[in-house]
Amino acid sequence: MPTYTTDAIVLGRRNLGEHDRILTLLTRDYGKLNAVAKGARKGNSKLSGATEPFTQLKLMLATGRSLDIISQCEISNSHPALRSDIGRLTRSSYLCDLLDCLIHERDETSIKAIYDLSVAALSLLEKESVWKDSPLHGFEFRLLTILGYMPVLNHCVLCDMELSDQMVAFSASQGGVLCPQHASAASDHFGISADTLQTLQDFARVGTEKLCNLNPGPQSILHINRVLREFMKYHSERTIKSIEFLESIRAMGN
Repeated sequence: MPTYTTDAIVLGRRNLGEHDRILTLLTRDYGKLNAVAKGARKGNSKLSGATEPFTQLKLMLATGRSLDIISQCEISNSHPALRSDIGRLTRSSYLCDLLDCLIHERDETSIKAIYDLSVAALSLLEKESVWKDSPLHGFEFRLLTILGYMPVLNHCVLCDMELSDQMVAFSASQGGVLCPQHASAASDHFGISADTLQTLQDFARVGTEKLCNLNPGPQSILHINRVLREFMKYHSERTIKSIEFLESIRAMGN
């Protein structure tokens, strides 16, 4: 069988037969793909620890008829801190679910940028942030930019009126913010405050260090979470499995 090597992040896994697992992988060179980890469910398997979600791997894979097979595996980073509390675990799981929903299988378009962004986001999620969701939302905005889905945040999507310090509306179906005059043009619109708009604009332009120090007020946090939730739902091809649990974790302050 022909073989190839690549770096990868484990996005998810499912059982195959009695001893094997199928891993959904985001690879740095070949996009998203599924591969078989033979014997991974056996207690003495060297592959068992490598099948945990959001683990970074160096892989050698053999090309199979329907699914490729992992022939060699080395763990680059298992990200143990992401499993240390329910908040980090849930946010990391959501990140992987989001990638699984938005990235097409074997699509190599901008994949190196997406992979490097994902690695950086997982590392940021391991660190303390003033606002726990800032690394995750920063990841979402940059992923949307790479994929060409970035919402319009500086002007009304219908009339181009510049918006900065006033209450506006947001519509996922229209692709961004709407001025008060055009808010009713979208059935899915909802209002967001001037502070929320400012924070959303900050997410689109600030660097990593400033991103982790953003600390919006409680009302803005609710609005920002809703903006990203509705926008990601609109652009996802299927249900993002962990989104409801993430919302419950946020409601509990985790």
